[in-house]
Amino acid sequence: MNFFSSGETFSFGQIAYLVFQSVLQVVVISLAGFWSAHAGLLPKSSQKIISLLNVDLFTPCLIYSKMAKALSLAKILEIGIIPVFFAVSTGISYFSGKLVSAVLGLDTDETNFVIGNSIFGNSNSLPVSLTLSLAYTLPNLAWDQIPNDTRDNVASRGLLYLLIFQQIGQMLRWSWGYNKLLKWSGENTMHMPPSQVQLLLENANVGAGGSISRHASRPDLFESDSNRLVPAHLSANDQMSHTNTTAATTTTNNNNNNNDNDNNYDSSTDPLLANDYNHNSRNEGEEPTPYLISNQHTGVFTSTTVNTDDPNEITPFKHTIWNKINRIINLVKSNLNPPLYSMLLGILVACFPPVQKELYREDSFLFNTFSEAIVQIGSVSIPLILIVLGANLYPTSDNFEKTSNYKKLVIGSIIGRMILPSCILLPIIAIAVKYINVSILDDPIFVIVGFLLTVSPPAIQLTQITQLNEFFEAEMIEILFWGYVVLSLPVSIIVVSAAIYVLQWANINNISS
Repeated sequence: MNFFSSGETFSFGQIAYLVFQSVLQVVVISLAGFWSAHAGLLPKSSQKIISLLNVDLFTPCLIYSKMAKALSLAKILEIGIIPVFFAVSTGISYFSGKLVSAVLGLDTDETNFVIGNSIFGNSNSLPVSLTLSLAYTLPNLAWDQIPNDTRDNVASRGLLYLLIFQQIGQMLRWSWGYNKLLKWSGENTMHMPPSQVQLLLENANVGAGGSISRHASRPDLFESDSNRLVPAHLSANDQMSHTNTTAATTTTNNNNNNNDNDNNYDSSTDPLLANDYNHNSRNEGEEPTPYLISNQHTGVFTSTTVNTDDPNEITPFKHTIWNKINRIINLVKSNLNPPLYSMLLGILVACFPPVQKELYREDSFLFNTFSEAIVQIGSVSIPLILIVLGANLYPTSDNFEKTSNYKKLVIGSIIGRMILPSCILLPIIAIAVKYINVSILDDPIFVIVGFLLTVSPPAIQLTQITQLNEFFEAEMIEILFWGYVVLSLPVSIIVVSAAIYVLQWANINNISS
């Protein structure tokens, strides 16, 4: 079967070769990061600094430069299908992880681990790099709904699709993933490290003490406070102030002390989904969440930092309403991060054609200064992402203890993430592209992105969560090795080639790029 573009004939071998070039380019850059870690040029501390710099500066510039120039308001309105695609893919991945775990006979914690790896695929480093590379390599990716579509436009749309998917995934990963799927449930302490067993006992003792509020019956309250997630870019002091805080030591005085330690952390710049039960993540002067300490005589929550002229006038009802509003505000703030800001700014520019034209008219002052500078800064992002990715894959000197079902967890996670869901999702995507004429389903780069996301390895970020929760760390490292080092190259070639043939089969790729 051949692939036609502007009279040229492309065989399957030629398509696979083009994909191989793009994938190999990613591998070569990642190997440079692997070597840098081996040579001691990129220790873990440096990797975190570079990641922070990339997330807060280079990647936002890349996103803005790609989106602000190429997008239009009409196309922005058609991306509503992406949350639907995310929900469908997440649901299928969840049941895939469940099925694999049942077949392998895993317990609750092991099942949650496999499900977490099945659901939370990489939507940042590897798919972004491959999408941008393929946009400039593969033929016939222009969208027939856009007159004179260019490869820059194709790359910009692919980046937009990935970014929306990534932002939704981040919220789910740092909430459900951190607090439930990748955390010890306490049902079986056989595999738990001693520190986590001790923490479980301390939380149980605190819960039995009778001095905790009516929320003490919820185990996730104590688990969250005693093992608070530390974002990768926090300083060492901030990490200590988060991870050393336990429910047993949560008092009004400690709240005041912890404010001093946490003021350096601005939740609005982190992709972390704030936990509703955490009382330490607020900024100084904000209303504290009154979950932990209550007045046993009146049943009214108390706090010395409530901002009111007359504390005696605060009723339980008003206090509850205010804190619900405060939680919603903090939830919104916690999900605002530099990449999201840049996406919103790029969309805003695209919504105003006169502004867009002035910023990107080649002879204009703004284009030659501001816009070109942003492009140059953004061009650093992808190489740095891949360098850090390669460095992350370098084995460390830490010797994590393997559990008895070590091999089952690794095999189950790989099958549940990269194999079983794709057997279900890829035909669904192909049929939808063929028979459903709605939204962006007929955009070739969307099909490429959808296929890549379906088979992408587990997210590198899961190593942070498992390290913080001391949750199957040895298994997580082995999964990343197999997912990225062994399987990513052949799987990417097969999947992208399949996506090209789906495009041909659906007859949506009649206009060449």
